[in-house]
Amino acid sequence: MIILKHLTVERFRLLQKIDLHFPQRGSILIQGPNEAGKSTLFESIYFALYGESLTSTRKRHSQDENGRYDDLILYSENEASVTLTLTIGPTELTITRSILRGKGQEVSLSVRRLGMSEELITSFDAANARIIAEIGHIDGATLRNSCLIEQKALSHVEQLSGSEREATLHKLLGLEKLTRLAEQFKVTEEDERLLAESSELLILAEIQNRIPELSIQLGQLEAALDAVTIREDLVEVDQQEAEIAGQELALERLQHKREELKSQQNRIQQLRKAQSILDEIIAAYETIAEAQRELPELERRLSDIERCEREELPAIEQRVHNLSDLTRSFGTFNAWRQIYLPPSIPSKILSGNSSRMSTFRSSLQKLMTKSYKLVCSSMRFNNPNRN
Repeated sequence: MIILKHLTVERFRLLQKIDLHFPQRGSILIQGPNEAGKSTLFESIYFALYGESLTSTRKRHSQDENGRYDDLILYSENEASVTLTLTIGPTELTITRSILRGKGQEVSLSVRRLGMSEELITSFDAANARIIAEIGHIDGATLRNSCLIEQKALSHVEQLSGSEREATLHKLLGLEKLTRLAEQFKVTEEDERLLAESSELLILAEIQNRIPELSIQLGQLEAALDAVTIREDLVEVDQQEAEIAGQELALERLQHKREELKSQQNRIQQLRKAQSILDEIIAAYETIAEAQRELPELERRLSDIERCEREELPAIEQRVHNLSDLTRSFGTFNAWRQIYLPPSIPSKILSGNSSRMSTFRSSLQKLMTKSYKLVCSSMRFNNPNRN
């Protein structure tokens, strides 16, 4: 929206000096008698915007280009100026146009945007182009054919053709640009072909764009499958551990049973040893019992031996002593015989003596054996613990 804020006019046509601040709200009514300057006020605004006059009777192209705008200067003055301040959205424009008699016009355009530094344009063509661009490409002809009608020029509007009126409305409403854009962006066969190719490329791009996501999903699925596999492996490991624990428990029980059996085996061996010891003890008791049964007979025999010892042993010892003496005597006799007996003694005598000597030796030997047995029996009964 274009909002007029301030207008300053000096020595422009019939206007000597005007300093007008436009209200921001409401409608503006300008009234006055004829030739009071009402149309000149609107013309000053038009001049500030486009640098041209509204007077249709004035020649737009004179032979003297510098004196083209002299009729806009107040009579008997050499200079005129118009300053207009307006806003279009966040942009504020300050337009100053000065006319020097015989020298043409000078323009100064100040553009201020919110948050930006001021931009100053002094070139005539650049300033006019920038103003038209800022106010929505509404040129002077469009404005005269729509909103700003010149005095005594209503017939001009009535004589406009339909295409001219349509063009004016398009410019006024900004539809001209849309029309150009519509023509520019009208779909052709080439555009349709390019659209089809672009659609295919878009589908391909979407597929390529989804490849990382699908790769991530694939990675997640693989991770999930790995997790499931690991879980199954863990379950199997748990089962195997449970089986191992059961086998270890069974092995522990077998070891415990083995220890029990081993203990029983040791107990049996101990019992067997005890049995053998018991058998020995029983045999010893039987031996003792048998010895106790034989004890009266042994005591009787002992008493007989003691009696024999008291009665017969002295006589036997005397006989043994005598026999020993006799043996020694017989040895002396043999020695004498060998020394003193002549070799001419008949062998019959010697053989008779030899047989008697053998008989004597045998009897002596028997007697000594009987004496030895008697002594041993006496010693065994006197010491029963001795084997």
